[in-house]
Amino acid sequence: MSTETVSVLRTRDKLKIPVAGVYEIDGAHTSVEFVGRHLMITKVRGRFSDVRGQITIDEDPTRSHVEVEIGVASVSTGTVIVTRTSRAATSSMSRRTRRSPSHRPA
Repeated sequence: MSTETVSVLRTRDKLKIPVAGVYEIDGAHTSVEFVGRHLMITKVRGRFSDVRGQITIDEDPTRSHVEVEIGVASVSTGTVIVTRTSRAATSSMSRRTRRSPSHRPA
């Protein structure tokens, strides 16, 4: 068994940053969470559990970027009626964003 230690960090401008490379987002251990207001009275908290993507760390950290895809149908608020309403709204938004400008009704 090897006892070699491999570091995933490097130092740049006195800061510890990840080494350059492409890192897959671990969907099983990732969620996107949000807080919204309902009628400006109460907070509604929710999460999207279907998250996947990549984090690309460039040799020049200013050129690094993240690509994320979120499954809107995976929204959950912990409250059945709010989750149903949220899914209907996100489904409607998803359909609208997929439509290309050339397919708009005349």
